[in-house]
Amino acid sequence: MMPMDVIALASAYLQQKRMSKDYCETMTNLLLVSKDMAGVIERSFVHLGEKTIEAFIYFVMHGKIGLAKIALKSGFFNIYAQDNLCFRYCCRSGCLEIIMLLVSEYGLEINNSTSSLQGLQWAVQKGHLNVIKYLLLYLDNIEASEVQEFVTKSSNCYEVVKLLSDRVINKPINWSAHLWLNACDNGNMKLARYLLANNTRPDNTCFQEVCRKGFFEFVEMFLKEKLVDPSIGNNYAIRIASSHGYTSIVSLLLSDDRVDPSARDYEAVQIANKNGHKHVLELLLNHDRVTNADFNLNNLKHDDPHFFIY
Repeated sequence: MMPMDVIALASAYLQQKRMSKDYCETMTNLLLVSKDMAGVIERSFVHLGEKTIEAFIYFVMHGKIGLAKIALKSGFFNIYAQDNLCFRYCCRSGCLEIIMLLVSEYGLEINNSTSSLQGLQWAVQKGHLNVIKYLLLYLDNIEASEVQEFVTKSSNCYEVVKLLSDRVINKPINWSAHLWLNACDNGNMKLARYLLANNTRPDNTCFQEVCRKGFFEFVEMFLKEKLVDPSIGNNYAIRIASSHGYTSIVSLLLSDDRVDPSARDYEAVQIANKNGHKHVLELLLNHDRVTNADFNLNNLKHDDPHFFIY
């Protein structure tokens, strides 16, 4: 018997397409009692006609490969319609089995056409490594401009970058910069180490981002490898870390002689005090540039709206 969730899915699709209530109930009952589940579903596509392509996409998006194959086999729709829409949705959903079926049994051609490249773009963005590997068997000399946006947004960026690194041509100057931002924005240390190993360096914006997000391992690596100037942006790093109460990062930053916690009228101290970050405040108040200063904690301008913009 077909699993109940598959039966429900097939029925739900037909209801979604506003088939009659009686028809949906009849189909569901047939599915429950029939030994020929595939036949029941296939016959139901007669009512959909060319709209069976929508059913195919619906099943692909829900990972129901068996139902997708039945829809494909029905022959009620053109698999090449809408610029290979079926293929592109398979790439988006990571349905390698269906993609290979389209190629081997239905004559689909994967090349450097717009639809093939969009399939690659969707697979890249969704991080479907098995699909990407398969598509790369057919695709050569991929222009960086075709995939850069999708690589940097990929949910599996490190592995995707490794797969594409030797297949992408005409990489723009900011190719590595975008990858660094992805690594720092998502705390992807594997990607960061890969980029370092390939002789690329992060910029100060990346450092500020990891301080803002509290990625201690990144901050530690950036300082240890002397990749950035931690005082850039009028000591933005210590100010943003103090505002969020990142005790470990504040301590690490204060160990670097270039960092000045008194910057912008002791803003790091002020915002740590205002936000109630006691441990951070203690670290700041014990720093040479603060303890030697002539000021009173009670007189800090913690109500100044120009501060605390984080």
